Amino acid sequence: MKILCSHRPPCPGCPEFNRPARELPQHEILEALSRRQGAQMTAILTGNPAEYRIRAKLAVRGRFQNPKIGIFQKGSHRIVDMPHCPIHHPAINQTVVHVKSAMRSHQIAPYVEKPRLGLLRYLQVVVERATKKVQLVLVVTDLADPHLTAFCAALVRSMGDLLHSLWLNQNTSPGNSILGREFRLVCGEPYLEENFADRVLHYHPAAFGQANLDLAEEMVRWLERFVPQHKRILEFHCGVGAIGLGLLANSASFAAN
Repeated sequence: MKILCSHRPPCPGCPEFNRPARELPQHEILEALSRRQGAQMTAILTGNPAEYRIRAKLAVRGRFQNPKIGIFQKGSHRIVDMPHCPIHHPAINQTVVHVKSAMRSHQIAPYVEKPRLGLLRYLQVVVERATKKVQLVLVVTDLADPHLTAFCAALVRSMGDLLHSLWLNQNTSPGNSILGREFRLVCGEPYLEENFADRVLHYHPAAFGQANLDLAEEMVRWLERFVPQHKRILEFHCGVGAIGLGLLANSASFAAN
């Protein structure tokens, strides 16, 4: 099924957009690796081609009268405003609309890189699959800015039941890092909850998570058949432990690093 996108070009976010998995260069590389190891590729997991992305980090630029929220064009910091992304979960696109409206109403200045001015720098938006609610992080340059209280209150009112939790994060670095180290919970629950491969996972906004959690879950369930019974599992760079915990049913124990 072909997906239409009004943001391409210049949006570079999906370089293999609408390209079948078997035509990707990565597929040829994996097949060659399998042959060298005397194995055979037995499955290709593809998932839903649209509205699958439940996690997004989006830059905020432009002016408060006309804010732009999206990602940078390839090789530059020119932003692509992408309010109707067909890959994002609809709750992410809805969140962008609410943020833009509140920015206009409360004159919240987007970040300007060279003079390092402006308040709102990035958004991190994560959707809880069961409830379709959003864990929203506003990445700002100054947690003490007096405009933040009214801005946050406006977002809480306008988003209503769409909002799982609202967070502030301060990032004052001149580089390309998106999140700073300090998180502040404005309202809502501190952890987003996911039932993943029959295990309950809890995501703090600082935790790594897969953007396509449906496909990741399908992958873990497929891998489970290859895990020998009653063996120990050690998972490196595990984040919240989604893979190892998902394989726990067949294993004797699970350790994470």
